[in-house]
Amino acid sequence: MSRVKPATAVKGRVAFKKSRPVVQNLLVVFQFTIAIVFIVCTLVIANQLNFLLSEDKGFNPSNKIVIALQTETSKNSVEVLKREFLGIPGVEMAGASSEIPGSGYTSNGYFPEGHSEPLMFHALDIDYDYLETMELEIVQGRNFSKDFGQDKEAYIINEALARQLGWDNPIGKTIQRDGKHPVIGVVNDYNFSPLHSHIEPLIITIKPWQGYSYITLKTTQPIANIKNSVEEKWEALIPSEDFSFFTLDSFISEAYNPVKEFMYMILFCSFLAIFIASLGLFGLAAFLTRKRNKEIAVRKVFGAGINRIFILVSSGFLKWVLLANGIAWPIAWFIMDNYFLANFAYNGGIKWWTFLAALLFTVFLSLFVIVFQIIRLGRLNPIDYIRYE
Repeated sequence: MSRVKPATAVKGRVAFKKSRPVVQNLLVVFQFTIAIVFIVCTLVIANQLNFLLSEDKGFNPSNKIVIALQTETSKNSVEVLKREFLGIPGVEMAGASSEIPGSGYTSNGYFPEGHSEPLMFHALDIDYDYLETMELEIVQGRNFSKDFGQDKEAYIINEALARQLGWDNPIGKTIQRDGKHPVIGVVNDYNFSPLHSHIEPLIITIKPWQGYSYITLKTTQPIANIKNSVEEKWEALIPSEDFSFFTLDSFISEAYNPVKEFMYMILFCSFLAIFIASLGLFGLAAFLTRKRNKEIAVRKVFGAGINRIFILVSSGFLKWVLLANGIAWPIAWFIMDNYFLANFAYNGGIKWWTFLAALLFTVFLSLFVIVFQIIRLGRLNPIDYIRYE
């Protein structure tokens, strides 16, 4: 525009040399590349978040109410509280534990049979009903039972611990910590930590070190129908302590709040990048179509319909959008695979449909932007452009 002569401009005779709009095309490709990278990243993050929340964790977090035991009074009233809670219609099972899934468990040093050096294992203290309440599976041996008094000194381990120690048949093996503790059962591997980390070795005991910290209720009715009854029982038995209540699935979901916040940030950036790319495409389409007004006028005189004009104009832009997709896909894949999904021990991977979705979205967006120019060209009167030729 700086080359335009003012005298020519005021007479309305500005004309641009016929040249390939290299800079404009590069800008459109660059803008759409950025937008497509953000679109693919948003879809990958959303898919991973859905994977984290829906993946089988080895236990069922649905329909589980967790009540926190915060003082010695409530810790010493576990059995009374469980008995009262089980009297509420809709409460099927009740179990106590020192930890709950989703927060990670404490670790201690142990001397497994055949090892002279201590090994660090996670530890969980439970009561007799906890495994059944959480719907955990005993894959070898048996659960703790009140029928066996010696079970207070026994351990249950998970499959990961058995694999680490190379125990094909762990039942009867011993683990030493303040005495020898026989292994009476093996529980299925379940994700007691968020899915950022692999399932690690776990020892389960029936003998809490400082009392239980949580009571988990398994319900058969909607939790909203039971909450008030549970709170009434609590206030009647422990009036001096605040009632702390939450659902297990919501607690696990909160562990992934940083992932949700990251997804929302990327989603905002996607909208911003798409908006900027659309403006660039709209500007380029307006600029180039106006340069071709006479060409379009001649084509209309020779019978070209609106569909032919649409194909003529849109094909020139879609190739740049397709090129932008070809550039953006490997960039997005590299970023997500190396800097996002690599943070999770378990992930849903990058699905092929994320790239297809980005392609279809950008193509349809391009056509939507271009259609405004097509409408203007469709109303163009050829006489206005060729009567002086």
